[in-house]
Amino acid sequence: MEEEKKKEHEEKAANAEKSSELSSDNTKETQNSEETKTKESEDVSKEVKTETKTPVEETKKEEVQEKSNHEHKHHEKKHEKKHEHKPEHKHHPKEVHHKKRTTSENNYLWPLVSAVLFILLVISIFANPLGGTSATEKIGESEAKRLAQEFVNTKLLQPGTAATVSDINEENGVYKVQLTIQGQQYDSQMTTDGKIFFPQAGIPMDDVAIQQPTGETTSPSVPTVTKAETPEVELFVMSHCPFGTQIEKGILPVVELLGDKANIQVKFVNYAMHGKEEVDEQLTQYCIQQEYENDYYAYLQCFLADSDGAACKKQMGFDETKLQTCIDAADKEFGISADFADKASWSGGRFPKFAIYDSENKAYGVQGSPTLVINGEQVSTGRDSESLKQAICASFTTTPEECATALATATPSAGFGFGTSGTDSAAANCVV
Repeated sequence: MEEEKKKEHEEKAANAEKSSELSSDNTKETQNSEETKTKESEDVSKEVKTETKTPVEETKKEEVQEKSNHEHKHHEKKHEKKHEHKPEHKHHPKEVHHKKRTTSENNYLWPLVSAVLFILLVISIFANPLGGTSATEKIGESEAKRLAQEFVNTKLLQPGTAATVSDINEENGVYKVQLTIQGQQYDSQMTTDGKIFFPQAGIPMDDVAIQQPTGETTSPSVPTVTKAETPEVELFVMSHCPFGTQIEKGILPVVELLGDKANIQVKFVNYAMHGKEEVDEQLTQYCIQQEYENDYYAYLQCFLADSDGAACKKQMGFDETKLQTCIDAADKEFGISADFADKASWSGGRFPKFAIYDSENKAYGVQGSPTLVINGEQVSTGRDSESLKQAICASFTTTPEECATALATATPSAGFGFGTSGTDSAAANCVV
């Protein structure tokens, strides 16, 4: 029994020892597992630390990668996928790098863009100078004359003053334009394409003289004309030209003063600028001169007040039938109505001919209204009564005593009515 108990006791002791060993082994195993986990955690931490680099290191790495990308473009997508898990702060150095590259590219492109713009500017200047239609377009002298005169009268001069182009010719690649304004000659220039006008002609740099002021003033000079015992004075006008009516109002007192000592006649320019109304009125005035010569200036005085010719004829007591017979005959003789209907014959393609005094117009070189001719010579003078009187009186071989009488020096107003303009517009004309 005792042996059995002893054996049982030994077995229990052996089992206890074995159980203790197993517990010890489990403890060691647990420790080993924790050590393994700790080691793995340390490895992961090391790996993260290894991958988390400073901005400077990252910049260097990206520069190497950028160079590699230029050499191996086909690896670009793989490279991007490989770095997708990296923190966002790693991209900041890359942005700085790209900005530097963009600035460099701009510095390269700007001179190229500037050069292109300069070339386009030069091409545009030569292709379309100063807004013109063509750098080589050239207009004829007749058109240049019309444009110059129209431009000066509408854009440069004050109302009541006008210029006429007395001569135009091409010189040194431009049109030289000679203007007459209030009896004075002025040289101007215009480009041959009619786009640019130079009010003052170019001055030759090797022919300039400095004029010193004299301190003296001069008054308008009396024109020098050929003298005659009975001066022939021919005033060419258009009946409805405002500047023609202006000088007519100025000459009426001279006609009254000198009477038959001078032969003063009103004649008409060989074209009409103011329509059918003007053509009809000029035919009427011509026939009044033929049929009622002594009453012509009285009729003209009435007509210049308000242009009511019908009322003036009635006031004067003219025989309408007699006048109409004359008008029909003159119309047929000089082809007035036929020319008015034939627009192909119009002066400059714009104004009908009026040929009653055509031969005189051509002989004296009459171009517009008004034109004053004394003893066969064109004369430029003021349109006030005193200036006209002096011009005519200077043409007498023996000056009559009437010439000592002073007349009005105020310039009549242009157009109809008997006001005064306050300024002398001697150069204002109706002209093609």
